[in-house]
Amino acid sequence: MDEPESSSFIGAEEEAMHMEKVVAWNVKMLLTARRASQLALAEALGIKKAAMSRKINGYISWSLADVVKAARFLGTTPEDLMDDTLMKKMTDAPDHAHQGALVGAGSPRFLVSPFNPDAPIEGGISGAAKGALAGFIPPVVPSGTDSPSTPSKHDGIGVSGRSQAHETLGAMTTVIMRTSEGDIKINLFDDETPETVANFLGLATGEKEWIDPMTGQPSHEPFYNGLTFHRIIKDFMIQGGCPLGNGTGGPGYDFDDEIVPDLKFDHPYLLAMANAGLRRGMDGKIHGTNGSQFFITTVPTPWLDGHHTIFGEVADDDSKAVVDKLEAVNTDRMDRPTEPVGIVSVEVLK
Repeated sequence: MDEPESSSFIGAEEEAMHMEKVVAWNVKMLLTARRASQLALAEALGIKKAAMSRKINGYISWSLADVVKAARFLGTTPEDLMDDTLMKKMTDAPDHAHQGALVGAGSPRFLVSPFNPDAPIEGGISGAAKGALAGFIPPVVPSGTDSPSTPSKHDGIGVSGRSQAHETLGAMTTVIMRTSEGDIKINLFDDETPETVANFLGLATGEKEWIDPMTGQPSHEPFYNGLTFHRIIKDFMIQGGCPLGNGTGGPGYDFDDEIVPDLKFDHPYLLAMANAGLRRGMDGKIHGTNGSQFFITTVPTPWLDGHHTIFGEVADDDSKAVVDKLEAVNTDRMDRPTEPVGIVSVEVLK
């Protein structure tokens, strides 16, 4: 007679643990969407920020009172915070269930490639991307030297707002990327990389159609609004533009690289496309895997030359300071920010 009660207790315990995981996931997503801070939520719950961070990351349990207070702070209901519908769609759905996510057995795609970029492509992921999965970032070896040196943020920086290396560029569109940490002014290289710039601007404004990975339906909403910087590696780069927030999502299509030999990763604060290497298409030809994900470098990264399309540059010192602030946030062992940081909107300056 005791066994059913024991089984029932175990089932209830597992359900409670699942519910706490759901609440933590929903709270994290809503903090980003509302552009609210963990500190403010911690104050609303009457706990310290460190405890709030541990609670959101599943190390401290959620009481019903916590859920009620968090719901009130986030402008929602306790029932909504305990609803796992969205989390299931984003974490459990098979890759073929929506067009916006690429197949990959759950492994991150569209990785910036900091390791062995000349390794062969296997399964759509380059050796460079596999190195990124391992978290390996090689030291920079300047041309003409035999020993590695530590990259400096100041290496290769030219005049303020526009590098010496890019003084000969033609027409440029300027955008303001408004983030949770401040505004980043970016000059886009229209003449050098017209297709990549057009893709970025089209997604940013909603003029370009994309496939919502949650519904599988076409959308013309501004793509980048509300997305996070899901991957940040100090002394390397900040990466964003994934609609799923985990590095596996995209706009529902791929397009080819626009590698310009004269545009090199010889200084920091460059805007470039993240990708998953090259893949053979149905037409038998090799194609790129660019979509929506991008990164902004924070040091010179010459090992990326020829492997990622550079299509813009941070325009001024104030904007570079915002990039530095984003780069400095705390991250976990998977390079994910422990407190969400993200994009509020992208404004195109006329």
